Amino acid sequence: MEPDKDSLLRTYRGNCHCGAFVYEAELPEITTVTECPCSICRKKGYLFVSTNSKAHFKVVKGSLEGLSEYRFGTKALHHKFCANCGTAVLATVPSVEAPGKDIYLNAHAIQDIDTWTLKRTPVDGTKIGSPYEEPKHTGPLPTVEVEGGQLYTGSCHCGKLTIALKIKPLEDDKDSGMIECNCSICERNACLWVYPKVEQVVLSGREEDIGRYRFNHEVLAKPFCRTCGVTMSNPANEAITADEAATKLPGADAAQQAKVRQYVARHKTIHPVNVRTLHGVDLDRLHVKRLDGARLIPPPYVNP
Repeated sequence: MEPDKDSLLRTYRGNCHCGAFVYEAELPEITTVTECPCSICRKKGYLFVSTNSKAHFKVVKGSLEGLSEYRFGTKALHHKFCANCGTAVLATVPSVEAPGKDIYLNAHAIQDIDTWTLKRTPVDGTKIGSPYEEPKHTGPLPTVEVEGGQLYTGSCHCGKLTIALKIKPLEDDKDSGMIECNCSICERNACLWVYPKVEQVVLSGREEDIGRYRFNHEVLAKPFCRTCGVTMSNPANEAITADEAATKLPGADAAQQAKVRQYVARHKTIHPVNVRTLHGVDLDRLHVKRLDGARLIPPPYVNP
């Protein structure tokens, strides 16, 4: 006798980083995800898992309606993200055209999954709807000269935030220091980080369109677009000093506090950029190293 289909399901738990939205979903073991090169999937780094909201999905904290929503193009997918931390949690398909597959979970926001080991099934969503046009950067440009460097511009998906960066050609630079980090926030945002100096980067946009997410020791204030949810960069939080950051770690010893002070000093001089936001970069040609950031800075993140 074959086992009952439902008996093979596992309960997975997912959440935005700040914990305002938490869900559970009953699914077969997740070993494969869908990866798409379309404009929104590229900028957010989506790895999708489909589920059925009626049978195998429930909200534990918060609500689907309480999440920020972004739609574009055919508007078939409703992209849901947290307005506080910017985590792209899932996308809904409120349509009879996709029965049984009306919620697509972003695997990056599912707890206790190593997304680096998942098999990725390619799906080309670039042919759906009208071709996407990258928003133009019309803000100031970096004035610093970078030997052998070039100017890159980029944007969030809707174009309310743009960025300009002077750096050596990314596809050719094996020593760029570009990383993919598995810490709690970088995993959920699926960012690809490169680390130029502050003077090499200009982030442009109205302040009211920028969300700035701070957590833990609040050394960083990650800016993301309040409209489409794309994380742009990772500058230092200018509102906090090294000593203040060090004292935000409950129970930290002198060595741990010293590590935080060093971290603050370094980040005051750099402005990391999410390479996913940059226009015209071939992501398949980048030299990316993986960083086990989950164990880098105390205290460890606790899943809600």
